[in-house]
Amino acid sequence: LLELAWAVNIRDISRTLKNACKKLFTDAGVDMPARMKRAEAIRIVGAEFLTIGRERGGEKYEIKDAADIKTRAEVAVMTTMAKAQGQEVNDDDAEEMIKQARNMRAEVESMGYESNASDKEEKEKA
Repeated sequence: LLELAWAVNIRDISRTLKNACKKLFTDAGVDMPARMKRAEAIRIVGAEFLTIGRERGGEKYEIKDAADIKTRAEVAVMTTMAKAQGQEVNDDDAEEMIKQARNMRAEVESMGYESNASDKEEKEKA
C-alpha cells in the first residue's frame, strides 16, 4: 500500500514540477529577475526531493518512465491483495513481479510494432 502511495506521489510531484517549469519558461508576463527566482526555487525543491529520495533508498529501484511507475503501482496493488489473503510476499518477490511485467510489456510492444510493420507492407503491396 505504501508503494502505491509513493508511486502516486511521485507522479503528482512530477506533474506539478512539469507544470511549474512550463510556466517558468513560457510566462512572458514576468520579468527576467522573477523568472530567475522561480528557476532557483525549482532547483531547490528538486534537490531536496532528490536528497530525501536517496536517503530513503529511492535509488535502489530503476524507474525509467511513466510505464514503470504504472507497473510498480500495479504490483503494489497485487502484493497488497496477496498479503490481505494471507500470502507471504517480500520485496524480492515484488521486484521479480515487476521484472516479469516489464518483460511482458516489452513483448507486447514488440509484437505491436511488428504487426504495424506487416500491416504497412500489406497496404503497400495492394
